[in-house]
Amino acid sequence: RCILVVPGHHVLAREIAAMGATPAQSRAAALASLAPELAGPAEQQICSLGTARVGRHLVLVASRSSIDAWLEAARKAGLEPDFILPDFTLLPAPAAGEAHIAQRDDVIVRTPSGGFACQPDLFSSLIGSLHPVQVDFELSAIEAVRSGAIDDLPNLKIATRRGGAVPASRGLAIAASAAAAALVGIHRQRRVDGA
Repeated sequence: RCILVVPGHHVLAREIAAMGATPAQSRAAALASLAPELAGPAEQQICSLGTARVGRHLVLVASRSSIDAWLEAARKAGLEPDFILPDFTLLPAPAAGEAHIAQRDDVIVRTPSGGFACQPDLFSSLIGSLHPVQVDFELSAIEAVRSGAIDDLPNLKIATRRGGAVPASRGLAIAASAAAAALVGIHRQRRVDGA
C-alpha cells in the first residue's frame, strides 16, 4: 500500500457534526457547511470524512486540481497511491487544550478539531490558546501506519473514486511511510523549483 503525504497548507481540515444518511450526503452536507471557508467553488473540491467519533467527523477538503496534480506527480514517480493524506493528519491527535506541532519547511499542526500547515512565524497566532507540544514527524508517521490509525483518517484518494468509499485495510506496511517521505520530497522539490 502506498501513502501519498501532501502539504497541509493545501487542505482544509475541520471536525464537524456527523450528518447525512449516506457517505455522499454527508460529504455534500460537509461541503455546504464549509463553503464560506473554501478558496473555490464547492463543485471544484474533493471532500473526505474520517470515521465518526462521538457523532463527529474529521473532514478534509482539497481542490480537485491539487489532487490531480499530486496524483500525476506520484504516477510519474511510478507510484499509485492508496491514500492521500495531508501531513498534519500523521501527527497524533492531541489532548484537549493542546496542539501537536512538527517543524519541517512549514510548521505542521494537529489540533483537537483539525489541523493545518503554515509558515513558522504564523503558527503561534493560529493555535490561539492551545498549548504547543513538539512531536517528531517521521516517528509520528511511522506510528500512524504501524498502529493502523490512518485507517480512521479521511482519505482524499477514496473520495476521488466514483461509486462510494472503499474501506481501508488494517496492517499497512511500515515501508509505505518511506514511499510517503519520498513523495513529500518530490513535492517539496517541485515547490522550490516553482512548479
